[in-house]
Amino acid sequence: MMKAWAQSTLSGKSAFVTQAEAEERASVCADCPMNVTLQFSCGACMGAVMTLMSSIIGNKKTERDKDLGACLVCSCSLKAAVHVPVDVQREGLTDEIKEDFDKIEHCWKKIRK
Repeated sequence: MMKAWAQSTLSGKSAFVTQAEAEERASVCADCPMNVTLQFSCGACMGAVMTLMSSIIGNKKTERDKDLGACLVCSCSLKAAVHVPVDVQREGLTDEIKEDFDKIEHCWKKIRK
């Protein structure tokens, strides 16, 4: 996601969705069975993930951050993902993962038809 986000920012696309959209997405993810707790076996790994997430979203937050972990489908940090445009997030995904998202009716990462 980081590479796709950086490329979209450099191409002039909006780097983030609105706060209202991020809040709506966070609400969906917080209640989703694909939202899993991030678990780290070492502090260095946790620190690296937190640094990466911070480099993507800075100090952006939602009211549901405490309820957000990682997406079981794509492994993204949901605290970061809810702020990034969906087309940017889907750029780096395999076709198989995109299809998995498209099968989840309530997911905001699916292609809306």
